[in-house]
Amino acid sequence: MAKLSNEEEQALSKLAETISGELVKRNVPMFKVKPTVYVVIGGDGLYISLADENEQVTKICLTTKKEIRSFGFFMQRFMLEDYLNKGESWIEIFAKEKVTEFLEATREENAYSRNLQRADSLIKDGYYFAAQVVLVSAFEVACRDMFFRNNSYWFIALTSPHEELYKKFGVELHGPLEEDAKKYRTQVGIGFTRYGLDESSYDKVRRWESVILNDKILHICRQLGVYEEYSQKLFGNSFQEIGHYEILKSVLQKSRKRPMDFQILDGTGGVKWSFRRFFAVDLEKLSDEMKILKECFQKRHQIIHGDVDDTEITKDNALEFHAAVRKVISYIHDEIMTWNWVLD
Repeated sequence: MAKLSNEEEQALSKLAETISGELVKRNVPMFKVKPTVYVVIGGDGLYISLADENEQVTKICLTTKKEIRSFGFFMQRFMLEDYLNKGESWIEIFAKEKVTEFLEATREENAYSRNLQRADSLIKDGYYFAAQVVLVSAFEVACRDMFFRNNSYWFIALTSPHEELYKKFGVELHGPLEEDAKKYRTQVGIGFTRYGLDESSYDKVRRWESVILNDKILHICRQLGVYEEYSQKLFGNSFQEIGHYEILKSVLQKSRKRPMDFQILDGTGGVKWSFRRFFAVDLEKLSDEMKILKECFQKRHQIIHGDVDDTEITKDNALEFHAAVRKVISYIHDEIMTWNWVLD
């Protein structure tokens, strides 16, 4: 099993204690004394989870099993070295960001859970039509929250290497890794092929990849009808995005055109289209569940407009819809969290 250095353990201990203190400041105390830190090392990434085990000192425990305990997050291993070099203020900044993310996620999950509980109670009491309305709302809100909260993983699938660029600017390698490393500072593997590039060639590849990615994003904006609005905002920042597409996120949330509509499953800006384009999450893989959702969305519309009698919605209908909502939301969450693990 991979190990952590003493310095890395010290940085993790400080980070865990800072997170614990930040939670107390925000009136969400989670640890009675000191948190226990469980760490899974995966390549250059770390999965860190904090548990309340009533310890008097902060303990670091390496494990191979990734579990969500009280508080879990991912980080790159090199960040620990940065924290050691740059001082505790960086740890404090990172801790505050992670606490904010955790509280936002908890709020969203709690709202979703409460809606599911309401639906359970309504089904139990025989109000199947009302349960269906609540479940549709729960689904819409959960989709919207996951979509915008995870904007750091937007367009990940669009950033995959473009082999034609590496063929154009690089050299296909066939020799031993050590010998090729002496000739080419940068090596990129695509499938079973390795390409070597010097600094200038690699810079050209990265620039062209950026052009291709931006073209695809702007095409998506045209489809959503916010191209002009987004371009104007980019112009105000010298055609540079802020953070993880914060400008685009703001446009999508605030535009009067309301380009994103999580009240519909199909069509541009709908649930299936949005998660496919932004996260590469293909909901067609859950065709049975999506069919159930589509039927229930249509019935919800009819219920609201008085076109369906309450008795037409049966207990089996409500339970089937309940199960479909749970499965689809769980699937979206797990697919997005896979990107979290791969990238962080």
